[in-house]
Amino acid sequence: AASGPYTVQVASYKSQKTAKREADSLKQKGYRDVYVLPKGSFVIVCVGSFSKKAEATTFTRQLKNRYQDPLVRRL
Repeated sequence: AASGPYTVQVASYKSQKTAKREADSLKQKGYRDVYVLPKGSFVIVCVGSFSKKAEATTFTRQLKNRYQDPLVRRL
């Protein structure tokens, strides 16, 4: 099994500005470890920092109400 750290991607945008706005919204809701990262021609928004993939996967359940398809990925 691969070791972390892992994060959960919640959204991707073409615009840095839009991604930052989403990240700020997550921070205002009390989420810690919010990242805005370049990914090809997109900017992705990720939440959380987990040492185990299983922890990140469990965390995605909390995000399912707000985000359609949260994705666990390496930081």
